[in-house]
Amino acid sequence: MPQFLLSNRFWTAFGAMLAALAVAAGAYGWHALEGDQAFRDIFMLAVQYHMWHALGLIAVGWRCAAGPGAAPPSAASVPPVRLARRGWDPGPRPPRRGLC
Repeated sequence: MPQFLLSNRFWTAFGAMLAALAVAAGAYGWHALEGDQAFRDIFMLAVQYHMWHALGLIAVGWRCAAGPGAAPPSAASVPPVRLARRGWDPGPRPPRRGLC
C-alpha cells in the first residue's frame, strides 16, 4: 500500500477537492439544466450523494489525524461481537484500529 494513503492530509485534501467539485457541479446543474425538471432533480440528487461522500472522506482524514486510539470502535463492529459471545460466528470482523 502506498504510504501517502495513510496520511490524514491526503484524505482531508482529497475530500475537500471532491467537495469543491460537488459545489461546482451543483451550480452547473442548477443553472444549465433549467429546462428539464426531471433530469435536474436526478442530477441534484447525484450531487448531494457526491457531497456526502466528500464529507465522509474529510471525516476519514480528521479521524486519521486523531490517532488510532482516539475514537471508539465503529457501531458496525458491535453487533457481531455480541453475537460471537452467544456462540454464533459472524465471519470476518472489521479491524479495531482501521487503516490509520
